[in-house]
Amino acid sequence: MEARSTSQPNENAAVTADSNPRKRAYPSDDRPPRAPGSINYPKKRVSVACELCRSRKTRCDAKRPSCSFCWQMGIECNYRRTVVTNPPAPRVSASYEPQNENVNNDHWQTVIARLDRIETLLEKSSSQWVGLLGVESPADPSIPPLDLATPLSASHVPAGRVRHGHQQNGSSLVGLTLSGLSRLVGQQCPPPLYPLADDDDDEAFLERQASPGEGLCRNSHLTISDLSVSTRSFWRLQNSFARDVLPWCPLFDQKYCVDITTRIYEGQFPDKSLETCLTLFVLALGALTRSEHLTDDVQVTAGIPGLDYFQVASNILGCDRSSRYGILSIQCRILMGLYCLYCLRPVQAFDAIHEASLGVLALVQCKRRLEADTELQRMSHRAYWACFLLEHELQAYVSYSACLLQSHHDFVPLPLSDHDELGMYWFLAEVAFRRILSNPHAGIGWNANTLHAPVVVEEIISQIGLWYSHLPNQVKFPLGLSPILDPHKSFLRGQYYSINCVLSWSHVVRILTSQAHDEQERQRDLQAARRSLEFSVLAIFSVESLVQERHLLLLANLFGLYTQVMLLLCTYNEPALAAIQQPSQLEAIRKGRSLLAIWSTSAEIASYVDKIDTTMTAKGIPVYDEERTHDSISPSLTTHPGLIRTGSTSHGSHGPGSTAAAAAAGWYSNQQ
Repeated sequence: MEARSTSQPNENAAVTADSNPRKRAYPSDDRPPRAPGSINYPKKRVSVACELCRSRKTRCDAKRPSCSFCWQMGIECNYRRTVVTNPPAPRVSASYEPQNENVNNDHWQTVIARLDRIETLLEKSSSQWVGLLGVESPADPSIPPLDLATPLSASHVPAGRVRHGHQQNGSSLVGLTLSGLSRLVGQQCPPPLYPLADDDDDEAFLERQASPGEGLCRNSHLTISDLSVSTRSFWRLQNSFARDVLPWCPLFDQKYCVDITTRIYEGQFPDKSLETCLTLFVLALGALTRSEHLTDDVQVTAGIPGLDYFQVASNILGCDRSSRYGILSIQCRILMGLYCLYCLRPVQAFDAIHEASLGVLALVQCKRRLEADTELQRMSHRAYWACFLLEHELQAYVSYSACLLQSHHDFVPLPLSDHDELGMYWFLAEVAFRRILSNPHAGIGWNANTLHAPVVVEEIISQIGLWYSHLPNQVKFPLGLSPILDPHKSFLRGQYYSINCVLSWSHVVRILTSQAHDEQERQRDLQAARRSLEFSVLAIFSVESLVQERHLLLLANLFGLYTQVMLLLCTYNEPALAAIQQPSQLEAIRKGRSLLAIWSTSAEIASYVDKIDTTMTAKGIPVYDEERTHDSISPSLTTHPGLIRTGSTSHGSHGPGSTAAAAAAGWYSNQQ
């Protein structure tokens, strides 16, 4: 907000209002227009927001030396310096010659010096962007690298996939790696984090994904006539779908599902119909979630429950290309992606979800059509947010999705329900959580080299704290490690711990990389690093109940387990981190490894277990034979009471898990 000065200096006191060129003449004023004067009213800013409030786009009280928000957060408050511009030089004629040639030369020397400085700053800035994007410097420095002008610039590439310091190539856009967590931008990887830096084998990932993906469509010659669905099986599978799938992804309500599937079943499955396709996907998902199927390698692909329904539905969907932007086609592709996710096939799931995203993006832009059909509008909004949630989850594996839907968040309302629909509270809470993380946070993510940006991290942690405090009772989870039977609450809690661990991870990397400037900074780094390791331990123990059977986001839990185990392994018994070692760190490592081993028949999960075993051996941690045979090593209640009951003190002292849980809960309460 700007205001104009109403007072003039003493030398202008004699100037009357008649000489003011900016004063408007009243209609009754018949005086001739005044000639422009030389009075310049300086512009004064009433208040200048600090840099943090500018970035947050929130109101700043502009208090000095620190505004109220920065003071409450304990963050250094910086104000933008006011640049005083000189008045414009008077215009002179071409024939004008300066009386003092030396003065003119000094002026031009000053201009040249400023231009040189600007050029130096631009070159420095350009070199920093080249380092961030991993672009090789060209042989001719006068030719700018073309990659900087491509759509995959730092402002478009998702935070989870920019690999600083490495040459960006096509294969790096697909795959899973923890190398981004191994070093700070512009720094070398510290030796303790070499196992993370070495975790970068995209080609092997693609090879592991190729064969299982082909197995899903091996019997592509199947038709509807090859299927036999009894009435009992039809209702059992549909009930399983409504109970186990819709609460995780409320793509439509149960009435919509029953109306379509019943109509198709009574009509004997009309051939090549999208409603038939949707019904078959519902039956396929119902069969897979109803079973206790844990095997997942290519040799037993044919035994995956519901695979026949899935293959016939995929054939129908592949033949119908004319209605790909219709709501039924979009819903079918989303269900296809859900089945691939249940089968732990992230690349195939992304293919289906990405096509659905393209369709729903076109559909939500048909505003007049949606306004005329409220049912279509409601279904479109549900499909949009389902695609957003699933694409955001799959970005860890396929990064070039680049948040396709993110630019439309402000124009697409969140889905609503006319009744207390099962899973809707969880869905809305998860969408809100993902929106906090999907905003561009300059490289704070899974696979980007870590930026040490404490102010940004504290802002994200603050937003996540507000998200938790506003959760409705239906999905609000208790902090700590008390058992939770509700899978939605359990998933949200594990996700909450994992993200808090990763957000503070940069302090761990910084401690291992360089020395702090002073003791205050060192203590701040140690406190944040301790918080990261505490949340890592909590994240591992909190998801134990979730990985015992299939659910929609099982892959997210398994990847999170692998990440947390590797972070704890790399920091285990490191001298620089001796002050913040967690009492239950080794036990959490073994627990996470045993939970991953449950699903080691999947080639991808088996690669996680092998990497953990290799790192454990390098760290001098023995891998027991019972671990290699994937037996459970759950801690006993008598030995480790704190891992189960965080409030128990009957054994004379807190267990290791309760210490971490209490620390996390105490830290959270301090943020409120």
